[in-house]
Amino acid sequence: MTNDSINPAKLKSERRRFRRHPALKLKAEVKIKKGLFGQWVDVEPRDYSKRGMAIETEYAFEPEQPITLNITLEMEIGDIQITKIEGIIKNKLKDTPTPRYGVEFDYTANRHMKTTETQSQLGRIEGILERSENLRLRIEDR
Repeated sequence: MTNDSINPAKLKSERRRFRRHPALKLKAEVKIKKGLFGQWVDVEPRDYSKRGMAIETEYAFEPEQPITLNITLEMEIGDIQITKIEGIIKNKLKDTPTPRYGVEFDYTANRHMKTTETQSQLGRIEGILERSENLRLRIEDR
């Protein structure tokens, strides 16, 4: 079974269709639109996939609210930064100390989100996080 297939038995407890990876070196900020201009507010990424991510923040969002993100993956050999990523708040978990929101990237939002460059950069971050996590697990097993 691949990560992209759905297991009906797990679907009740796991609402995501795609595996997400721990966001160990990931930074993100969300544009808060107030008045004519907006400001960027740091949020705490909790996990990530090329389809979306979970963030924690004190700022209140509502389900189905569109948001704009800047995402940076920090690496020793240079950072990967992707700006103006459009997403939609899909859910909110209040059980954590800080509210956690599920964000789904909206690849149909605008021309920028439809480009293969944006899509491949988001996928590239997922691949790097996945390889990093696999390496960490192999080292832990030893």
